[in-house]
Amino acid sequence: MRYNTYILHYFIAATLLLAVAACTDGIGEQAAEAEGDFRIKATVCNRITTRGIPDGKITQGNTYRFSYPQKTGIYATVPCTFTDGTGLATADDGHFLTWADITDYQSKYTFYLDNIPSSGQAATGGVIFTEKESTITYAAGIDNEEATNDILWGSHTLDSRESVGLDFKLYHRMARLSVCVFSDNEQELKNATVELDQVVLHPQSFNRLTGEVSIDKDAPQYAPIMLRDNTEEWTGTATQEPADPDKPDETITRYKYETPAFILPPQSLREGEDRPRIRITIPESAGEQYAGTYSAVLPTAMRVTTDDGITSMQTLRFTTGQHLTLNVTLLHDNEKPPLEFRPAVVEPWKYIDRFVASADEEGIYKLADLQKLITLYNKLKSGNKEKDWKREVDRYGKPEQNGTWTFNLFNNLTFTIEESTELFQDSEFTFNMFGHSVTIGDETFEDKNKEELIQKLTKQPTTN
Repeated sequence: MRYNTYILHYFIAATLLLAVAACTDGIGEQAAEAEGDFRIKATVCNRITTRGIPDGKITQGNTYRFSYPQKTGIYATVPCTFTDGTGLATADDGHFLTWADITDYQSKYTFYLDNIPSSGQAATGGVIFTEKESTITYAAGIDNEEATNDILWGSHTLDSRESVGLDFKLYHRMARLSVCVFSDNEQELKNATVELDQVVLHPQSFNRLTGEVSIDKDAPQYAPIMLRDNTEEWTGTATQEPADPDKPDETITRYKYETPAFILPPQSLREGEDRPRIRITIPESAGEQYAGTYSAVLPTAMRVTTDDGITSMQTLRFTTGQHLTLNVTLLHDNEKPPLEFRPAVVEPWKYIDRFVASADEEGIYKLADLQKLITLYNKLKSGNKEKDWKREVDRYGKPEQNGTWTFNLFNNLTFTIEESTELFQDSEFTFNMFGHSVTIGDETFEDKNKEELIQKLTKQPTTN
């Protein structure tokens, strides 16, 4: 019996020791905290109109807001100022934020970044736009360099406190719209106007924690918007189309006229008599045969062709982060409506290039970068002394201690290899793929098979 009691006491003691060890380990993990200020980087996914930012980079700017979990379930929002490519978040007393400002230890920490300078409610993240912001700053309008209504938002999550680097991907939270008008006459639309009515032009609020842009749902104000006025001539692009679907070899020439892209709040569209309508007005100067107003109600559902070529029926609406292109043909056939809708096109906010809110990280962003890198790398390896080629190659990655190079790939690329294509002269390099790929012919190379990619991109020795 005493023996069993001894065993029991030994087991309890061992259990307590394990518990203490576990707690000690927990304290150790809790104490693993990176020192220094939060260092914020941000990449805008798809396209951003730079709004006057030189070279597409925020080197100086304080219009961004950083939201962080001050305590469990409670968020605080503070200014984030970009200087020389790095953002620093500033607390109310002026110090830069560190992990010491987050007092509760959590299993995950999610941070948010947006470009709405208004003050938000700390706990909920809600921002109610002022009248000026709603009707001027963020109101629907043309997407150009002077526009201020492109709302950007993104989040970043860390599983521990072991880093102060926060790398955000920001996304467009408004919707984008273009209208393409097709005509079989090269002259009739050159001074025409295009108008869309019965849409909400002014957002009411923005949520920093969800990225949602909302309109006034209780009393929305519907109004027309001029997508194109007649202040300058409108030039159409000639395109060939089948004259008859059953006779694809017989074509006719139509002229495609495209309005500028407009940014609008995301919204569903009204039904019935209040359904939005497109109006195309041709002035009398175009001649009696063409002058007049042509209009049509937008369909409730529309055949939509996505950018990958898949066509389906979808409810027509203005969707966050999407670019909707309405295609309409102007007809003069009395047996048909004056405006005939074609399949619309829905695609992500049009991709032009990777825009980096902070300074560009060294790497390959487009095909031309890869082609230029190959040329520079080969000059470096050949011992060419005309320039400091190492410094040039350094723009795409970093040399390792063993003499190899590691290049950063920040986009999906398609690389065509022909007889005259320049390739790397050796394979003393590798890639950080960051989830991207390179397609060569019918093969796509990702991180799992990047050694094969390196071999494909390296000039093979000739054999006699």
